[in-house]
Amino acid sequence: MPTTHRPRKGSMGFSPRKRARSEVPRISSWPADDGAPQLQGFAGYKAGMTQVIMVDDAANAPTEGMEVAVPVTVLETPPMHAIAVRGYRDTPYGMMPVTEAWAEELDAELDRAMPTPTDPADAGDAAGLEAAVEAGEIDEIRMLTHTRPAGMQNIPKRKPDVMETRVGGGSIAER
Repeated sequence: MPTTHRPRKGSMGFSPRKRARSEVPRISSWPADDGAPQLQGFAGYKAGMTQVIMVDDAANAPTEGMEVAVPVTVLETPPMHAIAVRGYRDTPYGMMPVTEAWAEELDAELDRAMPTPTDPADAGDAAGLEAAVEAGEIDEIRMLTHTRPAGMQNIPKRKPDVMETRVGGGSIAER
């Protein structure tokens, strides 16, 4: 039997068409930052959409200089809380964690998302992280943070989202 010709249905840019494994995206590359040390990401939830009236400033547009209605997305950014700092070494197999230091006091709501270290020996300490930085074993610093969704009105969830955010800017010792 001959095979029937069927054109592709839809863009391959949205492939594979299945449910995402996690709502929290995995960021594979971070921008280079030369300023002061700071976190390079934060969480935001889509709270809704609305429209704004703005003056169209696009050159050669039919509505240039006129007021037009533009759809916009409203984001709600929850409070974030730092729970750990992690140091990574760049190896031929990718970034590998060297050491980490956990915060002494963790939120009770964090237990909904992940098991937290209860033994202080398992949590690591800041002195070990600083010693690894001075020895030159660490190439990148990242911070484990989680959201505090209890304070948001428009997002009906209580389980916090845990994410790892790169600390960019300055030297490794400054970070």
